[in-house]
Amino acid sequence: MKTMHRAVLTAIVLTLFSEMAFAVVTIRGTRSCGQWIEIRDDEKKGVKPITSISVQSWLIGFLSGQALESDKDFWGKEGANSLDNASVFLWMDNYCRANPLKPLNQGADQLFEERTKGMK
Repeated sequence: MKTMHRAVLTAIVLTLFSEMAFAVVTIRGTRSCGQWIEIRDDEKKGVKPITSISVQSWLIGFLSGQALESDKDFWGKEGANSLDNASVFLWMDNYCRANPLKPLNQGADQLFEERTKGMK
């Protein structure tokens, strides 16, 4: 009986540690929301278009990666609740203006969750 209790306890501890391992993930290439807004404002003035393309491409790739990993159709089907890049950028503009100190990936996570809520 003690062996069974130890095995169960060990399994629980390992499960907790594995969950903690997933919580510590480094995201490369992300910027702060304040930087997003600065870059988007520069884009409207015609300044640093390469930087704007770079950060927007990162966001599209990040969201597409989440869709692939979760097997959820974030972007939707053509003509049926499809989402275009401009709409994603506008959503992120609004989020980042309200949360300039947060990292861009947190906003992307929130958008992804809102968009895919209820999807299986």
